[in-house]
Amino acid sequence: MGIEERSIVVNLGEVRVSKDPKETLTCLGIGSCIAICMYDTERGLCGMAHVVLPESNGTGTSPKYADVAVPQLIYDMRHRGGNISRLTAKIAGGAQMATVGGGGEIGHKNTTAVMENLTLNGIKVISSDVGGHRGRSVTMPVGQCGKVFVKTIGEQPREL
Repeated sequence: MGIEERSIVVNLGEVRVSKDPKETLTCLGIGSCIAICMYDTERGLCGMAHVVLPESNGTGTSPKYADVAVPQLIYDMRHRGGNISRLTAKIAGGAQMATVGGGGEIGHKNTTAVMENLTLNGIKVISSDVGGHRGRSVTMPVGQCGKVFVKTIGEQPREL
């Protein structure tokens, strides 16, 4: 009998962490948002954050903001046994989805804010798939810790 796998959808503004090899963390329909995929392969620990906006401006505590999501994801990873010196990340998203009223800039602002916050917290980004004009879905199978797959609209899925 095969292993029953479970897809855990990481919705807008959520952070999820898992060590369960039967789970796959997933962000669906990422446009201007950013999926941050963080892992500690030695512990088999994976985490994902779904960032919606670049900055909370000190008024928000929701991980929908990059400046809240990055520290929250790191905290949750460490709380579950991850070692800060082994944490690495891959990111995807940040597309320019809207062109009316300057809304297309949010993808770039999200990408910049996520990269700055990861760097500020000492997390190395080893791979990224950001920008462009098409949405993506991102999957991170916990049982294959360190692997991240991106499916861009109109393209075949590929490993990030």
